[in-house]
Amino acid sequence: MRSAVYAYLAITHLGGAAVWIALLTLAHHGAIGDPSALAAAGSGAQTLVAIAALIGFGTKAGLIPRIRGCRVPTLWPRRTCRR
Repeated sequence: MRSAVYAYLAITHLGGAAVWIALLTLAHHGAIGDPSALAAAGSGAQTLVAIAALIGFGTKAGLIPRIRGCRVPTLWPRRTCRR
């Protein structure tokens, strides 16, 4: 159980870093307020922003840990079976 917690913690921290990378890349190219600036930056910057945002927000939403096999705590209580 402890290793799953550490794995989940590491994955979410890397996801947070990926979100920062996406936002800092957008800010570097001046594309936060003007999306056409990212189009002028080229396909490399567009790809970096897209992949970093997908990984970052995917881990924050709990998609990546679920794919990896870690148990992700949910907000909904488990239902009990009635006989």
